[in-house]
This record gives sequence, C-alpha cells and structure tokens, in this order.
Amino acid sequence: MNRGLYLAAVALVGAVWCIGGCENPYLYTGIQKEQVAALTVSPAGGTVFTDQVEVVLATQTEGARIRYTTDGVTMPGPDSAVYDEPIVLTETTTIIARGYKDELMPTPAVTLKYIREAVGQAAAPTFSPEARGFGDTLEVTLSTATAGATIYYTTDGSTPDADSEEYDSAILLNATTTISAIAMLDGMSDSEVATATYTLNELDDVADPTFDPAGGPFRESVSVALGCATDGAAIRYTLDGSDPNASSAEYAEAIELTATTTIKAAAFKDGMNPSDIVSQTYTRNDIEQAETPEITPVLTDFTDTVEVTMSVETLDTVIRYTLDGSDPGEASTEYTAPITLSATTTIKARAFLEGADPSEVASRTYTKLAIPEYEFVLTWGSRGEGLEPADGEFGIIEDVTLGPDEDEIYVTDALTSRIQVFDPQGTFLRKWGAVGEGPGQFVTAWGIAVDSTSQVYVADGGNKRVQKFSSTGSFLDQWREFGGDPGVFATPTGVDIDSEGNIYVADQGGMIHKFDSQMQFVTQWGGKGAAEGEFDMPGNMAFDSAGNVYVPDRNNHRVQKFSSDGEFLAAWGTEGSAAEQFNEPSAAAVDSEGRVYVVDSKNHRVQVFAASGVYLTSFGTEGDGDGEFDDPESIAIDSDDILYITDSGNARVQKFRVAR
Repeated sequence: MNRGLYLAAVALVGAVWCIGGCENPYLYTGIQKEQVAALTVSPAGGTVFTDQVEVVLATQTEGARIRYTTDGVTMPGPDSAVYDEPIVLTETTTIIARGYKDELMPTPAVTLKYIREAVGQAAAPTFSPEARGFGDTLEVTLSTATAGATIYYTTDGSTPDADSEEYDSAILLNATTTISAIAMLDGMSDSEVATATYTLNELDDVADPTFDPAGGPFRESVSVALGCATDGAAIRYTLDGSDPNASSAEYAEAIELTATTTIKAAAFKDGMNPSDIVSQTYTRNDIEQAETPEITPVLTDFTDTVEVTMSVETLDTVIRYTLDGSDPGEASTEYTAPITLSATTTIKARAFLEGADPSEVASRTYTKLAIPEYEFVLTWGSRGEGLEPADGEFGIIEDVTLGPDEDEIYVTDALTSRIQVFDPQGTFLRKWGAVGEGPGQFVTAWGIAVDSTSQVYVADGGNKRVQKFSSTGSFLDQWREFGGDPGVFATPTGVDIDSEGNIYVADQGGMIHKFDSQMQFVTQWGGKGAAEGEFDMPGNMAFDSAGNVYVPDRNNHRVQKFSSDGEFLAAWGTEGSAAEQFNEPSAAAVDSEGRVYVVDSKNHRVQVFAASGVYLTSFGTEGDGDGEFDDPESIAIDSDDILYITDSGNARVQKFRVAR
C-alpha cells in the first residue's frame, strides 16, 4: 500500500474515533472506555468577590490536562488555554473547563461564574459656576472627584442614566435651565444625582476682575492688586484652588504671595449678575539664571537644507535667537517653530525667564557642504598571464599608495606577489617580489604604505607578517609577532601610516594594531564582531588632519571612525546599493578638504562623505570603460586631490581629479 495513503487513512480513522476533543487524535484507533476524573474547583462557582479571586482547578487523573475558556460561551477544546496555575479574576467572569488525556474520554464541561461586587459609590458631579442667575449666555462645567468616572447629564428635568448625554465639554446655556448629572464607574455604584438651576434674567453682569500684575513667574515675592470696572462691586477671592462665591474672602488690599499660588476671583453687586470666575497663577521661580537652550541637530553638516530646533526644559521660558552672528537680546526674534536653513549659518540662542538672569548664549554653526564632481584623467595596466606577467600587467591588483614626494605610485599584486612602481602618468619604473616565504617574497601581497623616508611596508597576509623594504625593493626587515601578545597577527591585510609616522596594521582577525615608527607596539583595538568598535575584515585605513582613523569594515558593510588611540567616535553605512549603503567597502582615503572617500567594492563605485559622515556624492558604475569599475579595491590621494584607484576586476589603475 502507498505509504502516503496509509498514513492518511490512519489519521482519518483516529479523527473519527477521537470523541470529545483529543489532545492527539492520531493515537486513537477505537472507542474510549475510561474517562478523566471529574474536576474539583475552589472556590465554587457563584462566588462573589470585591477585589480579585483565585480559581484553583484540579483532577485526580495523573497526567491529565485541564483546558478552559473565560468568555462564558466557548466550550474548551484541544486548542484552548491550558490550566497550569490559579486563574486570577478581577472582573465578573464565567469559566468553562474540561479535563483531557490521551486515550481517555474528557470530563464533562463545568461552568463556573464568579461575580465581582461593586465597591463604594462614585462621587456626585459638581457644577462650576454653582447655580445662579445669568444674563445672555453662561458656560457650565461638570466634574467629579472619582477618577475615571463618566458623567451623564440632562437639561430637560429628567433623571440622567447611562443613556443620557455624556459630558465631554462645557455646557452653553442661553435660557433658564436645570442641569441634572450623575457619575458612573465600573466596579462602583452610581453617584447621587446632582442638580443645579441656572436662571436667565435681565440683569446686567458685573465686570470681570482684573489682576495687576498678570500671572507668571516671580522671584521671592509678588504683590497682586485686584480691580473691577463696575463701581461698588465687591471682589471675592480664593487662594486654595476652589471657586469663589459670595461668602469667600473679600478683597481689600494687595495680596502678598511668597509661594506658587493660583488666585481665583469673582465680582458681586446687588441687583446684577455676578461676574465670571477669573484665575491667574503666580509661580515662584528660584532659578537664578535661565537654562541655556539646546540647539539640535548636533550634526552640523548638510547638503540641501537642515531643520533646526531649540528647546529648554523649564516652563515659561522664552528663547530668542539671531542668525547674523550677534548675541541675542530681549528684542531678538522669539523662537516658536523649527528653522529651516539653506545656507551656511551660525545660530545663536539665549533663554529668558521672568525673575531670572538670561541664560548663557548657545551657538551652533551649520555648514552647507559643496558637492564635488570628478573627472577621469587616465588609466594604465592590463591583465597578465601566469605568475610573471609583463611589466605594467597585473594578476589581482590590490592596494595603491604614494611615495613621500608623490612622484611614485606603488601598487601591490596579490596573485603574482610582487610590487610595481609607476610615475603619475603610469610609466613603469621598477618592480620586486615573487611567490614564496623568504625575504622579499610574498604569499598574497596585500596592503602597502610608504613612510616619510621612502621605506616601504607590505602586508604579507599569507605569511602572516609585515615586510620592510627600501624604495628600490631591497629587503630591510620583517615582523611576525609584534609586541608578543597583544600585537600578534592573524592575517595582516592592510598597512597604513599616519602623519606622525605611526604604523597601523589591519588584521583579518578583527583587530587594528598600532605601532610607532620603530615598529614598537603602542595599542590595539577591535575584535571579531558587528558591535561598535568590532570588525569583520577591516580594510585599508585613512587619517584626517586631526589624527582620526577611518576604517572600512568590509563584511559589516560600514565605515567606523576612531581617535588615534582607538576610541570609537562614529559609524555609518548599512548593506545595500543605495546612497550611504555599502557592499563590501574595502578602502578609505581623505583629501585636503577633509572629505572621506570609501571604495564600495561590490557596488563598483567610490562614495564621498564629509568627515561627519554626511553623504556628498559618488562616482563610478560597473563596466570596463573609462571611469567605470569592476570590483575596485583601494584608493590613494595626493596633496592636489588627484585620486589613484585600483580597478581590480579590470586589472588596472585609474586616475581622477576633482572637477570642482
């Protein structure tokens, strides 16, 4: 019998005979004769609770599972929740439960209802203003002391309930009206019904009280005078947040405040409607000097536009700013919304807070970067045959560097294990090296660097060493285990020299090793990984005028920036082919303007960034024409910003210059 058909038949028979919800229907091949022991429950269904209740379920059948639902409708089945600890209920809930075990009939379902009893009573709504007469119109607000409660109200004399209008904003009255209101909250009994009647009359309104000075921050103390334009009116006020009425304290003289206070006031006069309640808040400010504004973004380089924001944490603080380089004062422009800049601009900002000295001046200059363009100059080189191709031919071209006078171009060939030297026009000058393990021989000649005395350093990756030569190729020295441990190489692939003569070696083991000009170990950093400061195959490095180190992190598809001592400063890039994305970046270089060039090998291009990591432009596409690339590997830049790029897949060097 076909195996697939057999298994399907077994499954079908099992499903047919799995009566009552089997845990595993494929185990059943006949009628079940035994049943899971009945469930025991504590506390019993029908229990009334006030806060919460824990329901414990059990069965005497060893290995049985109890499954349950809590919606009061669904019968528990094999996919329902498994009981493994007491069920905690905080609301009225109906539990349906059943016990299951393979090869046994499930228990009958038990239905258990647990009832939460309402606790306490919601606070009755209050009215502001309280019931009174009014002229023309009046706004009435409702509130309750019970947090989360919903207020329902009527204006037709009926008793409010949950079907009445829900209160969500002030009620505008223009006729005599009785408002009835009730507060409701789940778990509590409804409040008492509160009622207030507001009578429209033909009386004039008393003018609203005035405050001098107006509310706001103050230092140490403030004297507040109240006034009313209605002759003979009495001003009543409170200082505790409650609404004033005709029985509140009467204003007679200026109110002296020494702490944060809200004054509420209303004016009253016989034969007239009282004024509206007016309030002002006076905030004591013990801050001696306003907080200095924060200007963002911190990254100040941009290419098109940048949106600048300013902020302080202290309330009631006013930020004023300038864009002309002058220090802001109280008459300067007030900051109210983000500022969009489209040109290089210095923003200065200062904060002002009543009762405090102005802040220090914050300043940030945003620099609009020019987008450079590049033009092809010339190319040289071609693909050679075997391990000893002709002069000017290459096997697998790798790194490129310049001599101290920039009149010689040094190029490594990983396949033929030799160094070739050219003039800036691509004319062959000399060569050395061969495949082997002896002095002057290489197993994959990768990185190359030349110091200020024309001594040449080559990363001999396959031999796990760095070799040192004269400019003519005479062997001088070699190093295998620098500094002992640390400083030991796994597979050195890149070697670069900063302006101080320090030598940096990039290692496939995920480390950057730093040595002085005498090859004495200084420090190292990194490690295999993808976290900040870690690497997965670091490439040829570059240095800016401040001594910062830019390291292409090839298999992590990013560039990392460090101080000369290895302190992590920044990183940018993700895997991809869009601008600011990389596919195996292999080398970096920095020009006289501080622009950072990254050879984006598998995207067949060079991307250009500001030192901050802001993307500027890119050049190059896949191909074999002038200005096109096939897996470029390395780059060198002279003092005139002439670029030399090794085009590995095309076995050549290409030369470019900045067009503008």
